[in-house]
Amino acid sequence: MLDSQRESSQPIFATKPSSDFLGMDPSYYNRIYTLFEMDQFASDMSERTGQEVKVGRSQTHGPKFKVEDLTTKQQQKIREFYKSDYEAFGAYFYPAIQLWCANFLSGHRLGIQQGSWRR
Repeated sequence: MLDSQRESSQPIFATKPSSDFLGMDPSYYNRIYTLFEMDQFASDMSERTGQEVKVGRSQTHGPKFKVEDLTTKQQQKIREFYKSDYEAFGAYFYPAIQLWCANFLSGHRLGIQQGSWRR
């Protein structure tokens, strides 16, 4: 699926690694919000702009996948493709995903330790 999205005549930028847009240095940013902090993000943006900001979900249908639903080969391909994201922003991922990517990146430079994700 990732390959077909990326090879289409209208590439979907959501499939590109975040590090392509954000760079590799999270300390450049004042704050990085996790998906679990979207209410706080909306509150902070509302305060800064003086307008109510709401964050919703755009994708509410379609198949839902868990890591366990993917084959080992599929997991490996995803890990390789997003390796730079895991290296740069792994500390902000949900702990279960941290462990998953840390297992993959063992032996590579990774600036996180299990349980060190930021809130």
